[in-house]
Amino acid sequence: MPEPARRVEENVIAWRWLAHQHRYHLDRCVKLGWGARRFAICARCLAVYPLLVISLTLLLWTRVGPLGWVDHVWVLIGSTPALLDWGASRLGAPGNNRWRMLTGGLLGVALGRSFSLYVNEVYSEVFWIHALMVLITMSAFEVVRSLDLGDF
Repeated sequence: MPEPARRVEENVIAWRWLAHQHRYHLDRCVKLGWGARRFAICARCLAVYPLLVISLTLLLWTRVGPLGWVDHVWVLIGSTPALLDWGASRLGAPGNNRWRMLTGGLLGVALGRSFSLYVNEVYSEVFWIHALMVLITMSAFEVVRSLDLGDF
């Protein structure tokens, strides 16, 4: 089923590294004004990257070591909502930017924990399971999207 036509916002500047959606998907972005211009920034990334940097910095600064099964739960609970929301939006499901930012924030904290474990131990089980989880989930949604099964 073809995607419905969306209005393209002409007065919005959308650089690919800040808003990696097509111009007709700028509803997935937060628009920040600066003078007469507005810049589109991906709503999920607006939460992911600051919280990733903050959590990674705090975890490395406080030297929080591995917490066993808690790390697995922390990373799973932090990543799953964002991955599912991202996948659903790739398949055409509507969403909203508040939810994208909330799930992006959880993902940022989960990534921060995962990376902090990797920095402390390159063979961290949590990091590599997390990396595989992200890769497999994203690949699965892309395969389903490429099959173009329509609405389900």
